[in-house]
Amino acid sequence: YSFCTLLVNTFNFYVMSVPRGCLLLLLLFAALGNAVVCPTLSYLSNGPSSLTCTGTDCQNCDTTCDSSQDCTITCSDPSACLNLVLNCPSTGNCSLLCTNSLACQGVTINCASKGTCNVDCTHSESCKGIKVQQQSSSTALALSVTCSGPKSCYQGDILCPDNNACDITCGQQGCNGMLSDKLVVKGTVSGVTTLSCEAQDACSYINFGAGDGGTHVRCDGTNACSTATIYARSVQIGPMDISCKGSSCPNLIANCPFQGGSCVVQCHDPQSCDSAIVTCGQHGLCTVNCLASQSCSSVTVTHSYLTTGSGTSSMNCFSADNACTGSTLTCGDGRTCIRDCSHSNACPSSMFTCTDNAALCQTDCTASGSCYNNTITCPSTAQYKCKISCEGNNACYSGSATGQLQPVTCGAGTDVCNADLAGAALATTPSPVTL
Repeated sequence: YSFCTLLVNTFNFYVMSVPRGCLLLLLLFAALGNAVVCPTLSYLSNGPSSLTCTGTDCQNCDTTCDSSQDCTITCSDPSACLNLVLNCPSTGNCSLLCTNSLACQGVTINCASKGTCNVDCTHSESCKGIKVQQQSSSTALALSVTCSGPKSCYQGDILCPDNNACDITCGQQGCNGMLSDKLVVKGTVSGVTTLSCEAQDACSYINFGAGDGGTHVRCDGTNACSTATIYARSVQIGPMDISCKGSSCPNLIANCPFQGGSCVVQCHDPQSCDSAIVTCGQHGLCTVNCLASQSCSSVTVTHSYLTTGSGTSSMNCFSADNACTGSTLTCGDGRTCIRDCSHSNACPSSMFTCTDNAALCQTDCTASGSCYNNTITCPSTAQYKCKISCEGNNACYSGSATGQLQPVTCGAGTDVCNADLAGAALATTPSPVTL
């Protein structure tokens, strides 16, 4: 206690001994010593500007590029550009190069209205928490972001430009991140967004917003798009297409355009789309193509709104055995839904459910065992809305159907049809039918 008291008394003595004016000057000099001094851009004669940030020189800086010249910022050391704010030129190209771990952590880049905006993140967590924004007058900008280092863009937040291209490329684990760590990309009006995830875990858990002008997603690599969410804006009229190769899209969530835009999900290989959920929009075409054995195992295809819809939803399982094992197709009001299981054992243990006001529900089971152990729920309001074809050998063995359905087209084999099937299909009071 006596030692602490001595320190306090000594401090008070020196402070009280210094005139008030001198004390204020001392405090001012101390503050200036701690102020951020940011390096300036270097300019070529009538040409682009550039800045290379090393050490901690650019940390917490606010850097504004010349309004009419191309501008390149390179962050070459760990944390070199921590929390940097970069304001791009209004009429020139703008590039941010992050070439070391955490080099651009927490950076905010304000892309401009003319020219292109390029962000390149090459190392582990090099762009962790990056925020890409558009200046308020942005109308003609193209944006390209490359996340090639492991988790180089995780916790990022990217706003795509209006009326132009937005290209996001992710290397191995480049855009990987779980829950609150995931990369978020937001599409905008009339823009075309492209997401390339062609490496292991490249885009796991990504939250990717489609542009109104169209969306193209490419997934190729183990878990490349695992548990990713791809979603369209509610007014999107452009197409959405998602390609899944290898075991790239387990637990994928695809929310298709709501108004008019077509939606195609291609599942090329075994386990490509295992347990994926595809939500079709209210209008337009929605197609899921299952091109290999177990390529669509436990896939669910449904609709965002089960009322007042239109258009056609198709689930194509005709390419291989067990292409759509354990799958579920739900047909909403006003929709026409067609499930093609015209390959042996294409759709075993699957479900096909239609709401009462669906326009038409049709399932084609035209090969041996193609719809084994299926549960089919037809509309209860009118039999012409539900059409089931069981023309293959034991095509619908051990299955059941409820609701009003057309007379089932039957093929060879036991338990495909029975003597009461046609009468039950046309019954006034819907009752279960054993197929």
